[in-house]
Amino acid sequence: MAEDRATAGMVRVVVNAGADEENAEGMQEVARGLIGQVPRASKYQPRLFFLTSEQAVIGYVDYLDDHDGPYASGVQALQILEWAEDAQRVVSRADRRATRGRYAEALGEWDELLEQDRRVSHLIRVALGHTDAEEPTDDTPASPIFQGLREAKFAEYEAMAREQLDAARALADAGDDQAAMRLLRNLVRGPEAFSTTAEAKALYDEVVEKLRS
Repeated sequence: MAEDRATAGMVRVVVNAGADEENAEGMQEVARGLIGQVPRASKYQPRLFFLTSEQAVIGYVDYLDDHDGPYASGVQALQILEWAEDAQRVVSRADRRATRGRYAEALGEWDELLEQDRRVSHLIRVALGHTDAEEPTDDTPASPIFQGLREAKFAEYEAMAREQLDAARALADAGDDQAAMRLLRNLVRGPEAFSTTAEAKALYDEVVEKLRS
């Protein structure tokens, strides 16, 4: 079994089932695990598996099959890789928006990305024979490509907003109301689910009242 990394996010693994003695010690168990994730495979031919960095199969090529079967799954895996690379740019853009205090827009980027992730997961499951192509995409579990990251980003962005709110409150207490207002203008437009948003609105009203008096 040979292995190489196509990119940081994807691995190609070739299994030659007809030459067990050529496989490195301990790799047979890995090979059996990969083969068990696909619906069928030639008994004595090499197979090319496309994996995420977490070793989840997203496509494979069985070299004796026609181009409408597993070969097409391999082509699709390369397309998914291209999507995942583009998705990293979306993640970076969301993070940049968050650093500018545009938290709702940043989380909106994540919501759109996870919807794409769900559709990609559906394609993977169909290609591997785990579900029917007619199954509603909404019934497909999210793939491991971005699973759990939206929750992690929510917590990260909310912590950033908390730091800004604390800074705004310190500025207001010190009498620098204009500087406090500059921070609060973004915070009051934050997601309603942030614990900071309601507090920011209350502080904003206090600072506005001070400025008017």
